[in-house]
Amino acid sequence: MSRAHHGFGLVALVMLSASVATAQDLNAEARAAAAEGRLVDADRLLSESLRADPSASTAYNLALVKLNRGRLVEARDLFERILAADFGELPEERRSVVTQRFTEVTARLAVVSIRLTGSVAASVRIDGVVVGSLEPEERTRTEVDPGPHVVRVRSDDGREQEITVELEEGSFQVREIHFDPAPVVERSSPRLRRVLLAVAAVALVAAAASIAIVATRDQGGDPIPEAPPWVLGRVEALSR
Repeated sequence: MSRAHHGFGLVALVMLSASVATAQDLNAEARAAAAEGRLVDADRLLSESLRADPSASTAYNLALVKLNRGRLVEARDLFERILAADFGELPEERRSVVTQRFTEVTARLAVVSIRLTGSVAASVRIDGVVVGSLEPEERTRTEVDPGPHVVRVRSDDGREQEITVELEEGSFQVREIHFDPAPVVERSSPRLRRVLLAVAAVALVAAAASIAIVATRDQGGDPIPEAPPWVLGRVEALSR
């Protein structure tokens, strides 16, 4: 049993070493990419390195790259996770540096608030991501990166409105979206159509009966009195 445990430990150690080596190679490539201004590549490489070997130093470097790319929300979230020891314990001398970075980037974030007015509930998406569902007179509050953002609000009855907001660093903007009640005609039109069809069917049956009365003769040979003018007028109208 001890030999089996010993073998498992060796396998785990080899796998751990390979992960660390992979992470180190990715970090080296990321530094080179960042030095050449290829921030997108540096972001991708550091993200892969963090998955291979989660460490506070890699997470910190990744946060700095995202900060330089204008991805302030993602950078802030990484600084927050570092302070929460999600990537291992942070040396005390480094905590103050990360805390300062976290405070600075948080102050630079923009905030957009969507207020819903009217009488119907709706869902709110910002850049395609659902940020909340609102009842009338409620509002969302979402931290976003500075720059343009597309806000799409869809009411529960299927209507939709779209606006674009431009936000500066540290700004706060409230936008109001209003939905009028759905038109009464739209809600009642199926029922109205059924009523009209029923009335039309009754009229056709009555007209057919009138035609039969006009055409029929009594078996004794006596003609049935002529149909009144209003019946003939209806027959003529139906024959057109």
